[in-house]
Amino acid sequence: MTKILLRLVGGAMLAGGLLVPAKAQANIDVSAVNKLVATDVSKLTSSEFELQFLSENAGGLALLRGRFKSVDTLKQAYTSISDSDMKAYQQCAGILNSLNPAFSSFKKQLTEITGVPLHDVTAYGVIGAGNTAATASPHAVVLGLEMLCGSTASNLEQSADIEKILKNYLAHELVHVTQYRLTTRTDFHFNLLEMALLEGTADYVATLLLDEAFVLDDERVAFGQPLAPLLLDTFSKTMHTFDYAPWLYTQSPELNEEIAMPVDMGYWVGYQLASRYISNGGTLTALLTLEDATAIYTLAVQ
Repeated sequence: MTKILLRLVGGAMLAGGLLVPAKAQANIDVSAVNKLVATDVSKLTSSEFELQFLSENAGGLALLRGRFKSVDTLKQAYTSISDSDMKAYQQCAGILNSLNPAFSSFKKQLTEITGVPLHDVTAYGVIGAGNTAATASPHAVVLGLEMLCGSTASNLEQSADIEKILKNYLAHELVHVTQYRLTTRTDFHFNLLEMALLEGTADYVATLLLDEAFVLDDERVAFGQPLAPLLLDTFSKTMHTFDYAPWLYTQSPELNEEIAMPVDMGYWVGYQLASRYISNGGTLTALLTLEDATAIYTLAVQ
């Protein structure tokens, strides 16, 4: 596998309701969930809450600070969490914490593929304000467990499915960390093509890291496969604009007046372009650095 992946780079050797341990192997940190379970948030002032939950060393929530309106918005969301949901989040945090070996493996594999050191990357499991499933920075991955698990995590029969979903997100977001570290861009105002390639490449590379199927795109794959020519042609007409609708971040997207689409079909389009680009002789380095999205597209569709 490693030999094959190095060729893709371009032939060069580039350099259950219980509290769970907060950190293991410095890979996954669920201390923010542990702290929430142990704290009566309603008794904290806004300043105390901010210090305990949103400081830089408070378990990853600081990385989501721009995703909710105010400190009090998050505090209010926390005070309204039901006992059943809190139990679900605890179990989900436990499942995430158990994935330390998998996350370590992802980091090792991706470093072997790209030469980008990732040993210092931490994945945080947090409870956000219900608006972010996952995100990444140059130094970390953050998973919003309230979005990824919800009350279904309280059902032990669902734990295998939740584990698979969490692995998928860990792999996908770790690719984004790698993209951050590889890029030389200073302008992060991406057009539709660039944004689709960023997300589609993260999905594509995640499939190389995982031992099991990548399931996050199942609905998009089922919709996209029979309509691939139409979807790719329609996408190409606006791909150089900064209008992401209906391909990304659009509620109730429609391909046309007669065909509704799953959300974020731009991920699927980006995956198609990334995989075709590699099949046609492109390199993984070029995909990850994304210095010339048009050249990637041209080779992908030839």
